[in-house]
Amino acid sequence: AVVSTQSGDYDPVDTQKEEEKKESTETEEREQWGSQFEFILSTIGSVVGLGNLWRFPIKVKQYGGAVFLIPYFTMLCVEGIPLFMVEMWIGQRFKAGCIGGFYKINKALTGIGFATWMIGFFTNLYYNAIIMWTIYYFVASINKSLPWADDCPIDGAGAECSTNTT
Repeated sequence: AVVSTQSGDYDPVDTQKEEEKKESTETEEREQWGSQFEFILSTIGSVVGLGNLWRFPIKVKQYGGAVFLIPYFTMLCVEGIPLFMVEMWIGQRFKAGCIGGFYKINKALTGIGFATWMIGFFTNLYYNAIIMWTIYYFVASINKSLPWADDCPIDGAGAECSTNTT
């Protein structure tokens, strides 16, 4: 019901329209990528980490050399790239994160979005722990006396300093 629109009176229909305008302008004012190249570079940067570049050659050698590349690229093409593209499409289409995107598709799919979010959360916890150990040992190596150097005498003759690995 509309209340009279004399000056100073409250009109709930106009208030609702103003709120809808605010919401639509907020979604229209989202930041955009400067170019497609910028988007591609940032996507590659978030997908390919330095750890992947270090581990991949080791895993190839460990699991049979070039023969390992056949199932690797097969699964990459069959599963990896399509799932990545679906996730990118959901984010671009619905302009939402993993939970909101799946929610907008169907409320029952919110669990998939939440699981995706949890995977990212625990992966970030793991990487943060690695970074903190790196920072700890970097700062410890700057000190005059290294914390792990007290166990070994200078000449290295102690039992704990033995380099015999047999």
